[in-house]
Amino acid sequence: MVGSSHEALHRIFQKDPAVLTKALQQVLHVPFPEPLVLGPDNVPVITDEHWGEQGPSLSAMTHGRGPQAPAILECLAAILKTVDPDTASVYAQSVDWRHPLAEQVREEGREEGRIETSRAMLLRLLEWRHIPVPTTVRARVESCTDLDQLETWFEGALHAVKMEELFAEE
Repeated sequence: MVGSSHEALHRIFQKDPAVLTKALQQVLHVPFPEPLVLGPDNVPVITDEHWGEQGPSLSAMTHGRGPQAPAILECLAAILKTVDPDTASVYAQSVDWRHPLAEQVREEGREEGRIETSRAMLLRLLEWRHIPVPTTVRARVESCTDLDQLETWFEGALHAVKMEELFAEE
């Protein structure tokens, strides 16, 4: 019944529809209709970003180890960079990311996370040390993508008394 509190959507990955149906019947203890099974035979290879995040995600789940995997994963990675982090996380968790391109995307995400954390910690350290941070300095820190530079500034912020000291060597 649509809209009922009993309605649920489950993603269960099983290649054989008969095995899936039997498993669902055993778990739910009720007859279960034939599940909708998505696979290479009925999901297209999607390498075009105009599909939005759902198309390439399904394509990656079903074709992620085939010859088109690099193109599919590149498309999906490009799309996931344009959506909010929670949405991206849902789609990313659905995909077999063992492809080398997927590892590259993961590493880029980790690097971005380290940079964001370094920026936040630098600004927080300056706040803790009661060093006023002008808008221009805040913008400079928030736009910095060089982890080594952020680390250098952080180390300088440990000893600086005034903001001018932090950027004195530049």
